[in-house]
Amino acid sequence: STAFVGARGTGNRVFALSPPVSGISIDSTTGVVSVATSATAGSYKETVTVTDSVGSTASTTLNININLAITISSGSGVTTTFGRADSSTAFTASGGTGTLVFSISPNVSGITIDSSTGIIYVAANTASGTYSETVTVTDSVSATAKVTTTIVVNAAMVITSKSLSTTVGKSQSTGSFSVSGGTGSKRWSITNYSGGTSVDTATGNVTISAAVAVGIYNETLTVTDSLNVSTSI
Repeated sequence: STAFVGARGTGNRVFALSPPVSGISIDSTTGVVSVATSATAGSYKETVTVTDSVGSTASTTLNININLAITISSGSGVTTTFGRADSSTAFTASGGTGTLVFSISPNVSGITIDSSTGIIYVAANTASGTYSETVTVTDSVSATAKVTTTIVVNAAMVITSKSLSTTVGKSQSTGSFSVSGGTGSKRWSITNYSGGTSVDTATGNVTISAAVAVGIYNETLTVTDSLNVSTSI
């Protein structure tokens, strides 16, 4: 607290506090009331008494409110693919004093948190990588609570190119295309200009049927990950 001041009286003045509460004390000389971090949460009505050298006293009442410690619950990490913006579910906090403010560290370009809602946002251009981030909640008296969360930005997908040649009347396939990057399972599709070209949606194996006419065909092969991020060749 700020210092209590005893005016008038005779000689030295001595401050005292009652009733006794563990973790709450007063400096008998300065009249400053201190609340230790070990003090139990609750509302306390304390009496500050000052006594002079001849035993004269004066008293006043002091209300001390100790709010519960801040706790963080809910919230989630984020897993996304480069090129796709995403966000977490909201982190929530309880306890503390006054307004609670969220922050995140260390600072990573493209990763931010809403200071009010506790939602983490990952921009589409955030560099791929795995980030261990600390979410901190700070109240109006600078008390804090922290929790760690993981942000995963998977690399953009890259398809390994292949070509396919066959003779009219002869069915042929490429074998499975391979793809790196992306998030989760992948599914394949093809823009079928030739009317006889197909792709296995799970493996990316492209097949040309025996019925396809002679010609050169430029097909677009697309792979899409579990977050609906796509790339094509």
